[in-house]
Amino acid sequence: MLAKNQNVKQALDSVGATVEGLNALELVLSIAKKYQIEMPICEQVKQVIDKKATPSEAVNQLMSRSRIQE
Repeated sequence: MLAKNQNVKQALDSVGATVEGLNALELVLSIAKKYQIEMPICEQVKQVIDKKATPSEAVNQLMSRSRIQE
């Protein structure tokens, strides 16, 4: 729904169900920052939710990351 340019409230209303993880996103990112853990997918989801990136921009950002051994 965010991909259809809806805001978070509109997207949640149109889904009509619980969206797992949305409420935990801030906490996850703060813990990751505290322990210096990279969370690129969570970071990009936050960018989209905050309207700082479109879904396409977020995917492009993720796909353009340097490959690393995990």
